[in-house]
Amino acid sequence: MKRGLKIFLIIIGLIIVMGLAFFAVDYFRVQKQEEPIFCFKTTTYRDGGTQEYLGLGYKIIDFNTSNGYDEIKIGTWFMNYKDFQNEMNSQSTINAIIVNVNDNSLGVVRKDNLNEIMIIAIPDEDENEYKENEEILIYFDGTILETYPAQVKNVSKIEILNEKSNETIPTNVLRYFNSSKDNLEVTADNISNSEIIINIKDTNEIKYEFSNKYSILKKNEDTSQEEPEIVVSETSNSTSSSEGTGVPIWEEVSKISDIESRDTVKSDDVDEQTKRMTFNLEELYGVLKEGKYEFVLSSTDTVTIRIYFEVKEDGTVENIEINV
Repeated sequence: MKRGLKIFLIIIGLIIVMGLAFFAVDYFRVQKQEEPIFCFKTTTYRDGGTQEYLGLGYKIIDFNTSNGYDEIKIGTWFMNYKDFQNEMNSQSTINAIIVNVNDNSLGVVRKDNLNEIMIIAIPDEDENEYKENEEILIYFDGTILETYPAQVKNVSKIEILNEKSNETIPTNVLRYFNSSKDNLEVTADNISNSEIIINIKDTNEIKYEFSNKYSILKKNEDTSQEEPEIVVSETSNSTSSSEGTGVPIWEEVSKISDIESRDTVKSDDVDEQTKRMTFNLEELYGVLKEGKYEFVLSSTDTVTIRIYFEVKEDGTVENIEINV
């Protein structure tokens, strides 16, 4: 009796050891996208090609669904295809074109909207060598962070569809990825209470385009706390300040004319890299009175030129500060 029990336990032990060995071999094979060798295929699902394998005490489901869900699951015999239904349904895709390649991310535009810029996280296990202008298909969990540019982080796979896209990438997108405000130099030829003349030197290959729309804001000296983040509007008499108490208010100077600000701007090319812009403040706002002011000029992209200055009682201008 004891001998029979001993033999039985040995057989059970061997089965367990073999099961663990078989499991280990098959586990590492499927991680390398190779077919398991110590289990047999039991089912092929009509969902795009998902296959189910049964081994000695374990089961493998190699998902390959038509909506892009491409995962391998390993578990016990009780693991079921339907256990991953929610995970499969959450799979989303984006068809995109690569504009910029970094070590851990790709700058892309959606193929169905070439002006929509996105930053795509490259999966850690991804071994593709990406190139600009490739058309790709991105598989992710459907989550897009609402930043600018939008960010897609939970990416499961990136598939290269076409090594060279036939689409023409918009200039503003190329400028975003390839131009830098560090290559902008802004100097003042003249800043007075009635006129501003500046030189903008842009050494970028794809140069920034400024809109010619500008605003003059005046600081309300009745409040004297921290500087707020200013948001400028083209509408007259707009007020811009952070919410809450103890914050200074900057208000756009009252306009004396209904003309657009861009109609008071004169622009000349000094050379291939430098543009001189003259802003006739008096025509739009009149002669600026004593106070602290901010001049704001925005580009068609994300670059803004801000000039802070102070008009003294005698009409002279001091404390000039230029920020880009």
